[in-house]
Amino acid sequence: MTGVVRKGVSALLVAYVVLLVVVAAVAAVVLLGRDKTVAVIDLAGSAPVAPVAATAPPPSPAPLPAAPATRPEPPRPILELAPPPPSLPLAAPVPLAPPAPIPTAVEPANPAAPEPVAAPPPAPSPAADRPAPGPTLTSIYPPPPPEKPRPPARTAAAATGEAAATPAGRALTPAALLEPGPHGALPRIARDGRLPWIVNNGRFDHSTRQPRLGVVVTGLGLNAQVTEDAIVQLPAEITLAFVPYAENLPRWIQLAREFGHEVLISLPLESDGPADAGLGPRMLTLKHSAGDNLDRLRWVLSRGSGYVGVVTWEGETFLASVQQSVPVLQELAQRGLLVLDSRQARSNVVQQHADELGLPFAKSRGFLDSQQGAAALDDNLQQLEAIGQRAGFGVAMAVAFPDTVRRLADWSKTVGQRGFVLAPITGVTECRELCQQRVARHAAAVSGAQR
Repeated sequence: MTGVVRKGVSALLVAYVVLLVVVAAVAAVVLLGRDKTVAVIDLAGSAPVAPVAATAPPPSPAPLPAAPATRPEPPRPILELAPPPPSLPLAAPVPLAPPAPIPTAVEPANPAAPEPVAAPPPAPSPAADRPAPGPTLTSIYPPPPPEKPRPPARTAAAATGEAAATPAGRALTPAALLEPGPHGALPRIARDGRLPWIVNNGRFDHSTRQPRLGVVVTGLGLNAQVTEDAIVQLPAEITLAFVPYAENLPRWIQLAREFGHEVLISLPLESDGPADAGLGPRMLTLKHSAGDNLDRLRWVLSRGSGYVGVVTWEGETFLASVQQSVPVLQELAQRGLLVLDSRQARSNVVQQHADELGLPFAKSRGFLDSQQGAAALDDNLQQLEAIGQRAGFGVAMAVAFPDTVRRLADWSKTVGQRGFVLAPITGVTECRELCQQRVARHAAAVSGAQR
C-alpha cells in the first residue's frame, strides 16, 4: 500500500514539473514575440522606429527640397569700358506672364495756354484696376534686415517746384549732350564721343561676376504719391520708367536721379489691340509716315532729360514693320540712347537691328505683377532669379502699383543673401561691336578730360 502511494506521489510530481516546463516555454515564446514587435531595427544603421499597425499603410515621406543647381561660371560683364568684352547672347526667353494694364495716358495740356492744367489721372489702384484682393499670403522670402536710414523724403509738392532738401545724387545732363529740337531739348552724342546712356547711368560695379537681376518699374508720373513712393522706397538699383504724358516730368526725372535711379521714358508704339486706346495721342503708328513718327519720337524724347533710353510701350504691330521701326531705332542709336524691349515677341526686330545700328539693347522676360497677390509676385521673382542663375543676368518689369512697390522693396533687401546683385538697366544691357566702339570712344573722352 505504501509503495503504491509513493508511486502516485512521484507521478504527480513529474506531472507538475512537466506542466511548469510547458508553462515556462509558452511564456518565453510570448515574451520573445512581444519583444520583436516593440522595435524594428533598420539594418542600414538607423535608429529604432515605432511599429505601425498592420491595418494602416505607412505614411509617405515628406518630399525633400531639390538640391540647388550648380551655378555656372558667370559671363563677362555686359558693359565694360575697356577692353570690350565678347558679345553676350541673350538666353532663350522664359515668359513670366502678359503685362498688367497701364492706365490710359493723356497728353499734357500746353503750358502756354491760359487755362489751368488738368490734374493728372488717378494712380492705378488694386481696387479699381485689378481683381479684388484675396487672403493675405506670407512671402516665401526671409524677413529683411533692419533698414538703413533713408535719404530725406521728398514730398509730392517738391515735384511741382517747391524747395526741399536734396539728397546726394547724379548731376544734371551736361549741355554738350543736348541739342535744340522742334519740341524742346533732345539728347545727342557729344562731339567728343560721350554717350547719354553712360553719362546718365547710375552707380554700379560693372566688373562684378555675380548674377545680375534688373527690375524696371513702369507707369510712373501719372500719380504723385505712387511716383514718390517708388522713388523713395525702392533701392537705387531698380530702374524707373516714366510715362511721357506725365505732368512735371523733368522734375520727376531729376528727383529720381537724385535718389540714384536710372530713368527710362516709355515710348508708345502701335500694337493693333485694345491697349492702343491707352497709348495716348503721340503713339507711333503704321498709318503715319516715317517723318511723322520721327517727329512723335522727338516729342517724347524732349519731355525731359537725364534718362538713359526708352522702353517699348506695347508695339507688337509697329515693331513688326521694318520700314517703320528701323528709322526709329536708328534715331535712338544716333542719339546715344539704349532700348529696353518689353514685349514677349518671337520675332525681335529690335534685337536683330541693334548690332548693325550700334544700339545698346535689353530684353525683358515679362511682367512680375501681371497676376494679383503676393504669392504670384514671389513666384515670378523666383523665376527671375532662376533665369539670372542660369544665364548670368535677367531683366523683368513691373507696373507701379502700391502693393508691387512695397513687395519689391522688401525683396530687394534680401536678394543679395541668395548670391545675386541688383543691377540698373545699363548693367544688364547688351552692347556689341559698333556699340562697343562708341563706348571705347566715350571712355577715351572721359579719360582725356580727367588728365
